[in-house]
Amino acid sequence: MESWEIWIICAAFVAYALVSRVASRWLITAPMVFIGLGFALSSEGFDVVQLGIEKAAIEFILEVTLAIVLFSDASRLRFARVRRHFGLPLRLLGIGLPLTVAVGALIVFGLLDGVSFTTAALVAAVLAPTDAALGQPVVTNPAVPANIREALNVESGLNDGLALPIVTVLIAMVAHEQHTAGFWVGFMAEQVCFGVSAGVVIGAGFAWLLARSRAAGWIDPVFGQLSVAVVPILAYAGAEALDGNGFISAFVAGIAFAAVCDRETERSTEFTEDSAQLFAAAAFFMFGNIVFASSIHQLSWSVALCALMVLTIGRMAPVAIAMIGSGASVVTVGFVGWFGPRGLASIVFGLTVAETELIAEGSAALSVIGWTVVASVVLHGMSAGPGARRYGRWWSSHHVESQESMMESNPVEVTRVRWSARESAWPLARDDETKD
Repeated sequence: MESWEIWIICAAFVAYALVSRVASRWLITAPMVFIGLGFALSSEGFDVVQLGIEKAAIEFILEVTLAIVLFSDASRLRFARVRRHFGLPLRLLGIGLPLTVAVGALIVFGLLDGVSFTTAALVAAVLAPTDAALGQPVVTNPAVPANIREALNVESGLNDGLALPIVTVLIAMVAHEQHTAGFWVGFMAEQVCFGVSAGVVIGAGFAWLLARSRAAGWIDPVFGQLSVAVVPILAYAGAEALDGNGFISAFVAGIAFAAVCDRETERSTEFTEDSAQLFAAAAFFMFGNIVFASSIHQLSWSVALCALMVLTIGRMAPVAIAMIGSGASVVTVGFVGWFGPRGLASIVFGLTVAETELIAEGSAALSVIGWTVVASVVLHGMSAGPGARRYGRWWSSHHVESQESMMESNPVEVTRVRWSARESAWPLARDDETKD
C-alpha cells in the first residue's frame, strides 16, 4: 500500500468523523460512507486507490481487525447474567444459525450456475453472522423491549464466533475436497481445541494479572488500556503457533476475560472497543475497493435475486422456525427476522475467502457476498432507527396488563453496548425522536 493511499484513507476517516453526528441524523452510517468511498476510489470509479487482496498488509489488517472485533464483542457478554435468560438467544443461535447456513446454501446453489454445493455453503456461512453495530438503534433504543434487544445483542456477539469453525472447515473443504471424513473431524477438533485452550489461558490469565496489578497500584491506567488491546493479538498468534484457529482463540479470550475481570477492570476494554471501530472502518473501505468493485460487473438477475433472498428469506424463515413455541407475536418475529444485518464479520470472512482465491475474484459467488453486504449496510442502516421507533410504539400501544402476559416483557439484564456508544448514542437519538 502506497503512502498516499494510506493518506487518503486516513483523511477520509477524519473528514467523516467531523460530520459524523450530522450524517447520522440523515441515516447515513459509517459503513455506507466507507464502502462507497472504497468503491468510488477503486479502478471501477476514479481509479485512485487500488488495493490488491494479495498484499500482505491487507491480510494483516484483516486478521487484526477480526481478532480485535471478536474479542471486543465477546468481552461485553457476562455469561453469569446471560445464562439466566438465554432462551431466545439460544433459539437464534442453536436453531436459527445452522438453518441460516443451510437455507442460504440451498438458495446460492439453486440460483447460481456452476457453483458446487460446498462453495454455496461457504458463501452462506460467510453471510450468516449478524452485526448489531449496523442497526445500533435496535439494540440501544429503550422503547424496544429489553428481552428483544438483549436477544439480538447476544446473537450478534456470539454468532460470528460460532460461524468461524464452519467457515474454516468449508474453506479447507473447498481447497482439499479429496480428504476423508475422519480427516475433517480431526482438523475441526485441532482447530477448536487448540483455539479454545489458547483463548482461555490468555484471556483469563491476563484478566487475573490485570486485576491484581490494578489492585496493587502497579499499573498505569493508560498502559492498562493499551495492554488489553494486545490480548486478542496474543490469543490469535498463540493459537496459530499451536496449529489452532486464531480467530476462535481471540473470541474465547474475550469470553474468558469477561468471566474473570471485575467491574473496575472491565472499563479497561474501552480503548480496545474503540480501536475496533477504527479497524472496522478500514475493513469497510477495503471491501468497497476490492470485493464490491470486482462485483459491480457481475450483477445479473441471478446474483441480485440470490442476494435479496439470502438477505430476507435466508434470515427470516430460519428465525421464524427458531421462534416457534417461544410465545413471540408475529410482529416481534418479523422485527427480529429483519434486523439481522450482515456487516464486519461477513466482510472479513469474504475478504479472507477472496485472498485464498478459492472463489475467483469477480465470480458470481463472490458477487453475491458483495451485493448482500452492501444491500444490508444500506437497508438495515436506514431502517434501524425508524424501525426501532415504530416497533417501540407498537409495544407501548399495549396496555400494561396485556404486556405482562407477553414474552416480550420477560425481564432481562441487558448486556452493555460499547462504552463510547453508551455515552453518546442517546443525545443523538433523542434529537431524531421526531423523525421517521
